[in-house]
Amino acid sequence: MRRDVVIGCSFLFALAVPILVAVSSGGPAGDNGPAGDTNAQASPASDDVVASGAAPSAASALRVSVVRAGSVPGPRRVRPFRGIVRPRLDSPLSLRRGGVLAIVHVREGDRVSQGDVLAELEIADLRAREKELIAAVEAAAAEYDRAVAGPRKQTVAAAQAQWDQLVSLERSADLRAKRQQDLMRRGAGDQQTLDDTRLAAAAAKAASAQAEETLSELREGTRREDVAAAAARLAGAKAALESNRVDQRDSRIHAPFEGVVRGRLLDPGAYIAPGTAVLQLQAAPPLEARFGLPPEVARAISVGDAVNVRWNQATTACRVVRVHPAIDAATRTRAVDVEFPSMADSPTAGPNIGELVTLQWEGQANDPPDGFWLPTTALVRGGRGLWSVYVVQPDDLKQTRTELKQTRTELKPTGTELKPTGTELKPTGTVVRRNVRVLQTAGSQCQVGGSIDRGEWVIDTGVHRVAPNARVQGVVNNAMEMNASDPQVDR
Repeated sequence: MRRDVVIGCSFLFALAVPILVAVSSGGPAGDNGPAGDTNAQASPASDDVVASGAAPSAASALRVSVVRAGSVPGPRRVRPFRGIVRPRLDSPLSLRRGGVLAIVHVREGDRVSQGDVLAELEIADLRAREKELIAAVEAAAAEYDRAVAGPRKQTVAAAQAQWDQLVSLERSADLRAKRQQDLMRRGAGDQQTLDDTRLAAAAAKAASAQAEETLSELREGTRREDVAAAAARLAGAKAALESNRVDQRDSRIHAPFEGVVRGRLLDPGAYIAPGTAVLQLQAAPPLEARFGLPPEVARAISVGDAVNVRWNQATTACRVVRVHPAIDAATRTRAVDVEFPSMADSPTAGPNIGELVTLQWEGQANDPPDGFWLPTTALVRGGRGLWSVYVVQPDDLKQTRTELKQTRTELKPTGTELKPTGTELKPTGTVVRRNVRVLQTAGSQCQVGGSIDRGEWVIDTGVHRVAPNARVQGVVNNAMEMNASDPQVDR
């Protein structure tokens, strides 16, 4: 029996030797894949691993999908930012005058139109004063009209008649003085009578001259200075009346814009000082919401852009109306105001003032200076919890250095994504393993950094089929380079 066992073992050993020789000729197995098949080397699309000792020909290289490091755009991310719904305008309404509050026409929640009277002060004293000022304006206007019209024709005629009368008296006094002088020559008169007649003639002449000047003045009309003085008195009276009417207007609160009364702060009968708020008025819809965004996000937003705002389990398309230029010193954010669409058909369907809403900003994730975005299928598990990637190192090292130098320039970040060159190369070379660190993940993509350079060819899928030092021929995955993954929502 022992002899039979020895013969059986010898027979099994003889059969195992050819099998081991055939396996050895097929090359070593990959780190994550099965051992190769000797018959698979004849096909370039074979799924088996090519040994590092195989001939360096394109026909014997395994075809793999590759992407250039730095050419894969980052994922589209949706970042939430909280904001508060607020009215477009929110104003406390007060009075410029003090006094007793006579009446308040509105209450909380009432809708008002622009120009509506909302509250009034007691103005009985102002109305009495207004009547007095109206009379003063009328008197000043009459004086001005009289100054402009000048003297009446009857007044001029009376002055003319008076002047004629004085001229006649002047002639009569002259004749009397001459007769008295003749009597003195003949010795029939006395000196006293002669002097009296001479003085009476001089007085009559002076009175006649005065009447003539008065008549001339009446004929020339009113002086310009008198007309200007009358106009000034009229303007002063009108200004006093206008000031009274302004005080009356200031004794009423008018709605400065269409809106809703948010608060009624005082009731009739209260004595208020100038500037005391009586009502709180907020503008009618559409409403706005203000968000504090990081400066880099605010720079990517412009007035007029459409953004999505989520509230009450619903998402509404809103429009950016303002982007504040300054950064808040406390929060280090920039304020951005968005406007909700008008809901005239159902005003109660919109959000409430003071409600918290969420702005969902979608943007492209950029590559950091020391990292690249790659599909997660490119990662290879390493030792001690580390990760690696497989890089195709082309055979022509000189050509590789030139290509990498050009690639670093062509694949620089522009805007929010990386622009690939679009050149469809088929690099053939040897697989090299590079250790990387995972910076972050987003869905089917991950951001890695480590010992890889921008522009190197990275195997993005099927890493279980290859191993270090294997001969491969890369097929550029243009779809991965040009398209980002689905938007990822940050929580």
